[in-house]
Amino acid sequence: DHITLEANENYWREKAKLDKLIFKVIPDPSARLMALEVGEVQGIEYPNPADFDRIKDNKDLVLMSQPGMNVGYMAMNTGYGYIDANKNGVRDIDTEPLVKTPGYSEPLTKKKVRQAINMAIDKQSIVDNIYMGTAIKATNGMPPFMLGYNDAIDDYPYDPAKAKQLLTEAGYPDGFEVTLYVMPVSRPYMFDPPKIGEAIQSYLAAVGITVKFYQVDWGTYLQETEEGNHQMCLLGWTGSTGIFEGIFFIWG
Repeated sequence: DHITLEANENYWREKAKLDKLIFKVIPDPSARLMALEVGEVQGIEYPNPADFDRIKDNKDLVLMSQPGMNVGYMAMNTGYGYIDANKNGVRDIDTEPLVKTPGYSEPLTKKKVRQAINMAIDKQSIVDNIYMGTAIKATNGMPPFMLGYNDAIDDYPYDPAKAKQLLTEAGYPDGFEVTLYVMPVSRPYMFDPPKIGEAIQSYLAAVGITVKFYQVDWGTYLQETEEGNHQMCLLGWTGSTGIFEGIFFIWG
């Protein structure tokens, strides 16, 4: 549950300022903060936004923030994908044909249904009430400060009435049932996946779409979504360098 790094006494340059660093794995953000407050650890990453005021009110703690290189999203399985036989993350059109995915869902193959789902979800409310204003609505597949970000792209408006109209036009006036994979862990791009899942479930129920949750351990979650077993899933990406190549390949 931890990784320990010890200073190299024989390092040829300046002596390390610390003799030892211990990185503890504490998946729950509330548990991380509690460990910090009682002195079990001396620093944490990615506290829950709901705890920001609590941290600011503690004279012994300092809350530091900066723009993140994160993109969180809900992915919809459009029905077809390819088997990455080459294990390189890039489709070879000649040797890797498109096949029906295990999580194939007829409604999600229809563009109007996907548009309806977008319009049925109040993303700004999620930003304000779950992320506590520490995020912005995504309109591109990358953060705003990255080279190539397009300011001209607008988000779908929150419009439940239009969403219902699109569902009717797509052949689903009474809605349908869909499964949403909900991440079992907190990530930099998604502090509280269950709460976001519940918000999505509520918004989609208002337009007639019944959302059922599916949760498994993190390793299985990643494997199953990569294999296309999901119908819809919560995921995201954390950039490491600020260079767009580090995030573009997931949209390929």
